[in-house]
Amino acid sequence: MKAYFLIFKIVSTILLLYLVIANIDFSIAKSYLLSVVGIKAIIVSVICALLQILLAGFRLVPISKMHGYIYDTLSGCRLCFMGTFFSQSFLSFLGGDAVRVWSLTRGVIDARVGTSIIFLDRVLGFVALIISFLVVLPVLMQILDSNQLKYAMGLLAGAGLLAILLFFGLGWLRLRHTKIKLLNVILDLSSISRYLYISAKNSFYALAASFGIHMLSVISIYLSARIYHIDLSLFWCFVIVIPVTFLTMLPISIAGWGVRESAMMVGVGLIGLGPEYGLMLSITLGIALVISSLPGLLIFLLERNSQKQVASRMVGNVG
Repeated sequence: MKAYFLIFKIVSTILLLYLVIANIDFSIAKSYLLSVVGIKAIIVSVICALLQILLAGFRLVPISKMHGYIYDTLSGCRLCFMGTFFSQSFLSFLGGDAVRVWSLTRGVIDARVGTSIIFLDRVLGFVALIISFLVVLPVLMQILDSNQLKYAMGLLAGAGLLAILLFFGLGWLRLRHTKIKLLNVILDLSSISRYLYISAKNSFYALAASFGIHMLSVISIYLSARIYHIDLSLFWCFVIVIPVTFLTMLPISIAGWGVRESAMMVGVGLIGLGPEYGLMLSITLGIALVISSLPGLLIFLLERNSQKQVASRMVGNVG
């Protein structure tokens, strides 16, 4: 089943990229990307991507404290570099999360707690994204020229909001396990939300870092647009990039390639810009994400041969 799913992602990625390139004049985007201007845009985007990894590393600090462990930002960044690298591979973000759990559990943290930390880290990122999506949704609905797209965006936002409410609601209710295995898995995952009630301060810091990570994606696109001399304001970058980020989470392509490009082309088209500009901005971001993740491979190879503990148990109350 995993092999079939991987083949599906490879084929869909190639098909999406082919459809993107085949339907526009790619020569314009190519000339910009291979120019000095394109290199500048990629460098700026790489810096933004590295700052995202730094924020993601910081986010693990309050989350680990909720679980009763001390985990410093530097160790968190090491973990996030590895996760980012494998997220850019065929394994996608699930593979990146699996590597992060693997690294955590090589120290004093057991597998259950390590999985809980990474899952909660992923959930808080998703919560920040959904909230941002709901903020831009009214504006997005006004500029979408297709009822089908409006229904699709509304459905995605509703599904995301429902998933969050179920996660926190089931965790708060503390329901007993049943004979239904799938329901038991959902209840186990929802129970992780209780860690957020341990410390309001740590929860706030982790959620704030999540918003910062998504805003850096917006800023990266905005700065690239300025370098390319594309008339795209920070406001419209926010309206476009947040839904694009949400769509790239769909597990239908490798690291969002093809989906991101298609969505960006549609997004900039909604405000009167040519699709080639959306393609340029999207490819710039994609290349930057790949480049910024490369240290993760070296860290993983070093980590695999290291026996160093990654965390220490806290003594006393967690606050």
